[in-house]
Amino acid sequence: MSDGGAAGTSPERDDAEASAAGSVHATSTVATSPDPDDASADPQDPARRSPRVAFLIAYLIRSVDLVVSAVLIIAIGGVVTTLFDIVGTAMRVDQSTGSYGPDAPLVLGGPSGAELWYQMLGSLGGWILLAVGVMLVIVQPVMEVVRRRTPSRGLAYVSGLTAVMVAGIGFGVLVVFGIPPVGLIASGAAGGLVSNLGSALAILVFGLVVYGAPVLIVAALIMLLSFAIGRRGVRVVTAVLAGLIVVAVIVASTGAFRPPPAREVAAAQRSEAEDGFTRALADIDGIADIEVVGHGATVTMSLDAGVGQVLGAADAAKRAGEDLEGIAIVVIQREPDPTSAAQQQDPPRGPWRVQLVPSDQSIDEIADELQRLMLTERLQVSIAVTEGAPLITVFSMDALPAAVRELRGIYPDGAHYRVPERFSMADDPAELSVPMVDAILAVVEAYPDVEIEVNAQPKLYVNDVTPEEAAAIVAILQDPALAGTSPSGYPADYQIHTSGPEGDVYLEGTFG
Repeated sequence: MSDGGAAGTSPERDDAEASAAGSVHATSTVATSPDPDDASADPQDPARRSPRVAFLIAYLIRSVDLVVSAVLIIAIGGVVTTLFDIVGTAMRVDQSTGSYGPDAPLVLGGPSGAELWYQMLGSLGGWILLAVGVMLVIVQPVMEVVRRRTPSRGLAYVSGLTAVMVAGIGFGVLVVFGIPPVGLIASGAAGGLVSNLGSALAILVFGLVVYGAPVLIVAALIMLLSFAIGRRGVRVVTAVLAGLIVVAVIVASTGAFRPPPAREVAAAQRSEAEDGFTRALADIDGIADIEVVGHGATVTMSLDAGVGQVLGAADAAKRAGEDLEGIAIVVIQREPDPTSAAQQQDPPRGPWRVQLVPSDQSIDEIADELQRLMLTERLQVSIAVTEGAPLITVFSMDALPAAVRELRGIYPDGAHYRVPERFSMADDPAELSVPMVDAILAVVEAYPDVEIEVNAQPKLYVNDVTPEEAAAIVAILQDPALAGTSPSGYPADYQIHTSGPEGDVYLEGTFG
């Protein structure tokens, strides 16, 4: 009778093993009932319990696959968005400090990379719970119903996506049409009903496109990944990885191991940079003031500082600016002080300003530049040297001719001269010869009240002159001695604007 009972239950056991997809191995059990028919009808018989257990185990395994896939996909999304945030923060750092590359110092108020990663982990918990809930409550039951009626994985996949889509549309309808309590939260109004059906539909479509499409894409990726990790080895690895992610999310949610805020790091960095920069210049004589603001440092030299003291301060400031991480810009300058006794000396001192960091010039080239600047202090001009030709500002038309003639010898490679609102000249030795510059200065000496501009072309523009003055200026510029003096070989043009009884008149010609 035992043999007969065992034989009678064998086909059912085979069906149970097949339905468990190899996950459950049934053992032979002998029915205790004296009648095989009674044994097969017993609800406690393992032969009748095995298919249900096998189905439950398979269901749980597929549910775990969906949970693991949800954790991994949400984590990947968090990593991608955080990388975009880090790149954007790095770009803002470059624009706000003037420095460049990954070595750019921190900006106060902006989160650091470590903060962004930690914030991402702390925010993943809610998204993971939402994704897991959608998968287990909506997707998995629908897919299992389809699986029991057809072996097609593709049809089960499409059915799961359709369920997500239907649920999303239903949720959108609840929100838009204000059915409490969802509509109450979304609209902020007690009634919550949208009176205009057209507006309601527009809002619904907008929400489905902007919010529904990304949710549907994420759901599709989660379901695809759950199919891909069906193999035992892959399943174990992904489950371990998902577990580590969950642990990290839980830890970040509690606030443990939180990195120091970037504001505190930047403040400490700035304080360290300020102290280090000040210490580097502590033994240098002739410094009137050291100011560190943000990531910029300005060294102001005293009016009685000599050439050696200025060069020593420039060398120390440049080295400190390049060595200290929190310093991006370093400038050395001298400013006039009418109340100072040194300012009353002959020659008077300042003003000038030179950028030391960042700069393509070596310290020797900067030293040469500073010596030139100090030689020009007695001319009472303002000289700014950054990148390119020096910008020289003369403060009166009367002092301009003498200043230009002397400074052209100091700056043989050219400079830009200006008198605010009166005179501007781009002096390029490759375009303007000494006789041509002398002719322009002769016009300034003869008519200091006119407005003159010489652009880089070069072309001379003279404005606000009377017809008589215009005729005299033409005579100066058309001196035959100027013919053929252009260094480039091309004649330089001029345009003189005057006005007479017939209105505005423009006199044009070439030098010589």
